[in-house]
Amino acid sequence: MWGIGQAAGASFIVDPGLGDPNLEVGGLKVVATTLLPFAVGALLLALAARRSRSWTNGVGVAGVAFAVASAAGPLDGGHDTATGVLLATMHLTTGAAFLVVAMRIRGREHAEDDAHG
Repeated sequence: MWGIGQAAGASFIVDPGLGDPNLEVGGLKVVATTLLPFAVGALLLALAARRSRSWTNGVGVAGVAFAVASAAGPLDGGHDTATGVLLATMHLTTGAAFLVVAMRIRGREHAEDDAHG
């Protein structure tokens, strides 16, 4: 996606809601701010899976809602349309990946219930 943004002329400069304006979003920042929330979400999913399927569903829905809500930031703060759309798409892609993980965990729970029930 990064290459697509460069080809589209994205500046990768945003005005975040907190902190200094005119923040350049580099590749390392994207990786760090993607992996950390995803890792926290995965940990919460693992803990929820130990409790019940409904907890797993709740954490999955909350993670996706967080990703969708966070996509508004770059759309609003991007210095140009290409930057806003590209970064928002990255948020939504991460949310979709989280949903896939949550569904796989839920599917395993269901298979284990069938095997034991």
